[in-house]
Amino acid sequence: MPEGPTSSPGGPRRQAAASPPGGPRSDSQLRLLAESLPHIVWMARPDGSVDYFNRQGADFVGGQPEDAHGGAWAALIHPDDIDHVRRKWQRSIASGDPFDDEYRIRAADGSYRLHWCRASPIRGSRAEIVKWIGTATDIEDRRRREDHPTGHDQGVLRFGDLAIDLSSREVWLRQQPVELTRREFDLLSHLVLERGRTITREHLLEVAWSSSARWQTAATITEHVRRLRLKLEEDPSDPRLIVTVRGTGYRFDPPDEPHRLALPDESIQSAPEAMFLLRGVEVISANPAMLEVLAVSCLAEIVGRPIYEFIAPRSLDAARIRLERIQAGSWPRPEVLTLTCSDGQHRTVEVASAPVVWSGEPVSQVTVWPTAPPGQIHASADAAVIVASPDFSIQSFNPAAESLYGWSEDEVVGQSVLDVIPWAGDPGRVADAAEELRRDGRWHGHAPQVRRDGSVVVVDASVTLLRDLTGQVVGIIAVNRAVLSPSSTAAPAASNAGAGEG
Repeated sequence: MPEGPTSSPGGPRRQAAASPPGGPRSDSQLRLLAESLPHIVWMARPDGSVDYFNRQGADFVGGQPEDAHGGAWAALIHPDDIDHVRRKWQRSIASGDPFDDEYRIRAADGSYRLHWCRASPIRGSRAEIVKWIGTATDIEDRRRREDHPTGHDQGVLRFGDLAIDLSSREVWLRQQPVELTRREFDLLSHLVLERGRTITREHLLEVAWSSSARWQTAATITEHVRRLRLKLEEDPSDPRLIVTVRGTGYRFDPPDEPHRLALPDESIQSAPEAMFLLRGVEVISANPAMLEVLAVSCLAEIVGRPIYEFIAPRSLDAARIRLERIQAGSWPRPEVLTLTCSDGQHRTVEVASAPVVWSGEPVSQVTVWPTAPPGQIHASADAAVIVASPDFSIQSFNPAAESLYGWSEDEVVGQSVLDVIPWAGDPGRVADAAEELRRDGRWHGHAPQVRRDGSVVVVDASVTLLRDLTGQVVGIIAVNRAVLSPSSTAAPAASNAGAGEG
């Protein structure tokens, strides 16, 4: 199989991320994280040749991780898809732009299943690409449901007052027809079929402009989305259906009308993701993966107990607000919380909730994805690693951060990173960094930061927004390394307003 620019496996990720050069330690940390994710994850060298394929991917294709290394991944792609995938991957390698596509990957039983595949470059301190990292998400079952709807209203999708007929290409709002151009309908229908998922502007260009997409710019998508909002949104200046995901693209958010799916107990027990069920705030069931997350040996240890007993103090307020919203009939987006395990350890996780019917009664299904395997993968990092919630409240502060800044993790958890580690000097630089982080999802540069003793240390900082599979921001991670020794003089007054640099 070919190597280099023609190399990529069955998958990809979300958007480009800035990072320090991928040395052996940071590389091993990435791999530890990849092995904990319930998706196919792969990594490639700057030239695109694959050098890592996680166990989830190997299990799916029925082989060993090494079977996808180099250019061998191409044998796993459907013959009708491979030429298109190669061309698109080569364009990403040449341009450094994120890769985003859908194609079929061969499973262990010989069948092919459709996957949504994305990859992004990780850049070093000089903005050079040091690695590619990607994921692949199985969307075969969802696509089949969309392509073969059931019932008398076949082909018509309804979201509150909005109705979309995919076969006749007609749209109604409050029972009145809405006139859309061909490309406006193409964009809307794709966003609707992928509802809840963030779709990049580049992918939308491919959908609506196909072969002429290379002659268009992101501004073309922005203008067409603006027109759609004028026709469909109650208040186009505050869109609720077609939502902008800064630095990435757009997402269709249907009105909050949750439909409770019937959920047999065996589907919970066999799910690879950690999962439990709540009746109000009481735990009524959990699967083996959830027991492992909480470090308990049997279901009897958690069933019948209030979920608050498993929430770390730092996350109790957020958990209570989340549960109150769920009990009121609102289903909040995924967010990062910290759990308390039976062994006393804390685990930072991403949680998502959904309404289901279990044993004939309406309950809440909660799915949990650990953001790091047991022991916190960043605990041994040689760089200061700080994890914060979207509002900049510190969730985790590794030993290197404690050493660099002079604060202990217990002292700073729950506090704003902007208060604990303010910048010294020009507040305008802080505002510029904050804007870049919001716009691009990442920021990288040198930052003069104030330590606990008032001295200033200049750090090489890489700050990245953490997003869930829908593109929603669920946290912030900062990886900082000192480039100048702490000064012996106290820092000048520093601004506490600004970006999520840790």
